[in-house]
Amino acid sequence: MGKVPAAVAALIICMSGSGASAADATCPTQADLGAGIRVDYADGSSVRYRTGDGGNVEITEVPDDGDAVLLQSRHGLYDLSAFSAPAAGGEPAPVEMTEYDLAPDDLPLPEPATAWTGRVTISTPDGRRETMTVVYVFGAPETAEIGGCSYPSVNVKASFLGEGGWIWQEFTYFLDLGFGTLTASQFEGDEMPLRSEPVALALAAAP
Repeated sequence: MGKVPAAVAALIICMSGSGASAADATCPTQADLGAGIRVDYADGSSVRYRTGDGGNVEITEVPDDGDAVLLQSRHGLYDLSAFSAPAAGGEPAPVEMTEYDLAPDDLPLPEPATAWTGRVTISTPDGRRETMTVVYVFGAPETAEIGGCSYPSVNVKASFLGEGGWIWQEFTYFLDLGFGTLTASQFEGDEMPLRSEPVALALAAAP
């Protein structure tokens, strides 16, 4: 998932391209997730998705400058942990841990036209903890077209509400790839959601 709340990345899927299918040789498939699939954005940033431990998706977000953010996520929608990886090298440092009221194996896959409501507790190394109500709404089946590749997808909207305020996120979940990518985010007090445009999906070398 992108990052909740300290590690939120503002990304958006733009429906563009030539309409080529994910079966084309240049379009990544779920089999490529082991080595890594990279999503590139118009602002020059990139996010890498790869198979993680225990059925998770490992997400690496690398900014133009500064530390990378490493996340363990379920389905690319439910972030479980976030670490900061120093650009100069060294051991990643924990940023936050997230616990849902369901075990990771039980967190729902996106079923079109359904929703899930639960509770989530976010903790940070300095001892802060916040429990929030979370609602995931899974939309109708769609087709996401990025960089000439077409993928069956489901739009996902997630809302987090707690004493510290609310967070809203939007994802595109790629049914054939097995992960979702954050496409928009908004914090309480923001006038508009923050969005970014992806321009390509490509194979990515393992870190």
